[in-house]
Amino acid sequence: MTVSKSLLIVSLLSATCAVLQAQFDGMTVFPLTGISYPGQITEGPDKALWFGTGGSAIGRMTAAGVVTEYGYAATSASGGITVGPDGALWFTIGSGEIGRITTEGVITTYPVPTANSQPDFIAAGSDGALWFTETGANQIGRITTAGLFTEYPLPSTNNSPTGITAGPDGALWFIYNYQPAIGRITTSGSVTEYTLPYTIGFPVAITAGPDGALWFPTDLDVGLVGRITTTGIISQYSAPHLSGNSITSGPDGALWLAGYTGNVGRMTTSGAFTQYPVPATLVPWAITAGPGGDLWFTELPGTQGSGDISRALACGLGLNVSYADGSVTMSFDLSVMTDATWSAWLVTGNGETVLWSKPIHATHPPHPFTFTRRVPAEGNYESRSCPGSGNQQRRQHRCYRSCLQRL
Repeated sequence: MTVSKSLLIVSLLSATCAVLQAQFDGMTVFPLTGISYPGQITEGPDKALWFGTGGSAIGRMTAAGVVTEYGYAATSASGGITVGPDGALWFTIGSGEIGRITTEGVITTYPVPTANSQPDFIAAGSDGALWFTETGANQIGRITTAGLFTEYPLPSTNNSPTGITAGPDGALWFIYNYQPAIGRITTSGSVTEYTLPYTIGFPVAITAGPDGALWFPTDLDVGLVGRITTTGIISQYSAPHLSGNSITSGPDGALWLAGYTGNVGRMTTSGAFTQYPVPATLVPWAITAGPGGDLWFTELPGTQGSGDISRALACGLGLNVSYADGSVTMSFDLSVMTDATWSAWLVTGNGETVLWSKPIHATHPPHPFTFTRRVPAEGNYESRSCPGSGNQQRRQHRCYRSCLQRL
């Protein structure tokens, strides 16, 4: 293993963009029975959601909310979970094992060679293997789909690597739990470390963004999101009041974050931030893009005493609706990075009617639009997602949806 110490660090403090409060339009909560601590979550090759739990089990949820739980022999909880190149789900077990589960629920476990390794997060690498962090051993581990291990000690000691993701450069990027730093390891085991400016704080999760860079929320109390290019250039963006714990690339070309303090945040690649409160009983923990272009996030037990999984439409968040006296009023508060069309439909048994369709030019920072239109007072209506998204949600009561369609 070779270690590169060449650091390319530029700290750029972005101008704070407007931060707008918004309400969820189209969030569905699926309460879990007997699973009190749903953890990391990902979409499987079977278009279901797979997630770790606080017990010795892996959970599976269909897009309709049907849950199946698969137990394994180890006594420790699972941690990270990802889709492997073999079409199975691979996950970490804190007591020192890597697990593999097929979409039919068949589980195989592999003990990590190093004792007390405490594997945490896991990601599929560009080399066809799975890469994972060893929080207890200060190492990065690699396991082939045949179960063969390689382990790489990290140059900095006692820093407990946690989150890991595959980068667009073919390397794996990871974060440290006890050091304000981002690490990069090639598939041949060469490590580079990038120290973060003190003003950013400690990273808590990491993902590859739609812009070819890596994005990471920082300390739960700081309210900042960091960005690092594959050459090590670092910048930071304000996310006030968000205690980000998880981050994912959304279907709308933005970054989405689960906030431990009860909200979900959306950040564009230029740093425009919007946050959406969730019901007070929910504690968002991990977030992922899932089937149909929706966002799915796990929630730890709040005042209701059990964990949940929620689905939110990325097309529809920030597009708020109210109905009174025969009129529907819709407000729009997202930042649009390219010219787009904002459309809304009224759908009845006799067909659909376009309420309005209007162009919106690129707006940054975000600012609100409001539009009101008289509509029929009677009839059943259907909410709709963006054309071509493959996702429709039927309701038996009056309901409206507006969506953003990129040109």
